[in-house]
Order: sequence, then C-alpha cells, then structure tokens
Amino acid sequence: MNSKWVIVFDWDGTLIDSLPYKIQNASLLFAQRFGVEEERVRNAYRLHSGIPRRQLFDAICANLSLPPLTDDTFSQLSKKFSDVNRHVISKLKVPDDTINTLTALKEKQYSLFISTAAAQEEVSYLARKLGVSFYFTEVLGSKDGFTKGPVHIAYLREKYGYPDEKFIFVGDEPNDVLLGKQAGILTAVRLGSHDEKTLKSAAPDFIIHTLFELIDILN
Repeated sequence: MNSKWVIVFDWDGTLIDSLPYKIQNASLLFAQRFGVEEERVRNAYRLHSGIPRRQLFDAICANLSLPPLTDDTFSQLSKKFSDVNRHVISKLKVPDDTINTLTALKEKQYSLFISTAAAQEEVSYLARKLGVSFYFTEVLGSKDGFTKGPVHIAYLREKYGYPDEKFIFVGDEPNDVLLGKQAGILTAVRLGSHDEKTLKSAAPDFIIHTLFELIDILN
C-alpha cells in the first residue's frame, strides 16, 4: 500500500489561471444561445463554479430563470464550450508556481492526479498541450456518472488502494472544499479566485497563498 501523499488537484484556477477565460467563454455562449446579459451569466458562473459542468450549467439556467437544459442542448453547449476553451486556454502560460510545485512533489514520489469538472477530452488535451500531463498518474475529467470530487476519489481508492488519510484535494474555491469534505479527505485551497474570508467560511484544512506552500504542509 502506498504510504506517500496522494495529491488531487483541481484544474481551472488552481493549476492554470484559466477561470476568467472560462467565465467569459460561458457568458458569450449563453448570451448567444439564450439572449441573456453576459454579466448575469458571469455572476452565476462565479457563484457556482467548481461543480461538475452539467450541474454548473443547470445552476446558471436556474439563476437566470431559464428552462432546464435538455440532454441534447447541454451536449451542444458543452461541446462548444470545450472547443473555445481549448482554443483560448492552450495559449496560456503555465505559472512558474505550478511548475515548481509539481516538480518538487514529483521528486518526492508523491502520486499526483487532476480531478476537474471540465470535460475529459478538454482537460486531457490541455494538459498535454501545456506540457504538464507527464506529472500526473491520471488526469480525470468529468462526464455523466464520473465527476469531480467524491466519485473521482472513490475511483482512485478502488483502483490504487490508497488510504484515506493520505489524500489531499487542492482547489481554489469553496465548492472544492465541499467536494473534498464529501469525499472524506483533507482539503487545501489557494487564494486568488476568492478572498481569504470567503475561503475560511468553507472551513478547509489549509489555506495557501501559493501552491509551493504544499511542500512544507506535506512534510
């Protein structure tokens, strides 16, 4: 059984500073499809960000008093969203903090994973394109029945036999803390997407200013 740390990272806003671009992409997509104001979409996205995409899009619709999405409509929106995300985010630079942290953690032979609400094809493509996929044992995107948080963690427990006390989920939003707690594992959140007061209200185990602070925490 692995006695080293198992570190499960969120993607957007945690490893890559992509969240503002995704919020903008979603606002344009919903505005074009439903004729709603972009700012209202952005506000709804920020409110619910961090949960699996189907839940996120349904929550945005509810906030905007739009009818529930059919499966076909969701699939169309999700595909367009992933297409524009791949185009925009593939041009971003991976932060030095991310590279330095992943390199240091890998040198310690910790097991690293990504668990994200983004579609599997989208995050797999971007991790390869941005040159970070080799750091991770697996990159887990979300799809029906296989989503970020407890479901991904249960999959990792069963496949690799990792003990619960060695898991830590690292994100940037209150919803990341909630998903980690639902999975029964430690949580750490990085300041940036939200202020410290907002993150403290979610009661994570650790609040960090940079990812590199994980090195000392895990030591």
